[in-house]
Amino acid sequence: MMGDRLSTVEAEPGRARTPQALLSTKLSNGLEEAGMSSRRLLGVLTGWLTLATIVSGCGMSKKNHDADMTALRTEMQSEMARRDTLAVVGLAVAIALNVEQERRLADLESGMAALDVRMLEVEELAVGAIRYNAPVHFAFDSYDVVDEESLIALDRFAAVVGRFYTDALITVEGFADPAGDADYNKWLGQKRAETVMQYLVDAGVDAGQLRAVSYGDADNRQVEPGAWGENGMANRRVAFVIDYREFM
Repeated sequence: MMGDRLSTVEAEPGRARTPQALLSTKLSNGLEEAGMSSRRLLGVLTGWLTLATIVSGCGMSKKNHDADMTALRTEMQSEMARRDTLAVVGLAVAIALNVEQERRLADLESGMAALDVRMLEVEELAVGAIRYNAPVHFAFDSYDVVDEESLIALDRFAAVVGRFYTDALITVEGFADPAGDADYNKWLGQKRAETVMQYLVDAGVDAGQLRAVSYGDADNRQVEPGAWGENGMANRRVAFVIDYREFM
């Protein structure tokens, strides 16, 4: 064992310690300081190598020794600089994503105000995705958009998308009240979403950035839980999810 052999060398009085023993002692002591900083580690390694050069009697010239020490310092400093750069870049990316999210939300609010639109309920889903619960509703057992308020809301929403979100994926979510069969309500919600999607295309939104999905009468998505018929207008609706994460 290295520790036993070192103890034997130290215990024999008058016996000269070998260069290998001296270097092993330094290494053993250095490894006990496992929590040292990278800059301190550079100094310790430099000291170890200098000691090894002095005691080995290998005949290395001072010129070669200095060159090797310089190369070692340069390599380790470059590695530390590279790691520092990676840390800074990672932080910068996170900050940039947050700034972009805030800018998008601010742009949307400005756009709504400029278009004189009654602000829709906004829900931030994640960095780069937001949901709008639009004032677009349907008559019982119908997927036609006919009331004036819904049509105006869709026109204005299309204008906002065209101004601020031409690079985003827009998902139109369709819903139904809980009256009737769940499968039928899923179909009805899909038809409502597709009708609204087509209206947006006719209003100038690129069809390639639109898709329609249905949640039917899903309990966790009902605005007025259990309400249907005349009382269930709030549940017969669409919502919009604007996802621009792929473009950030």
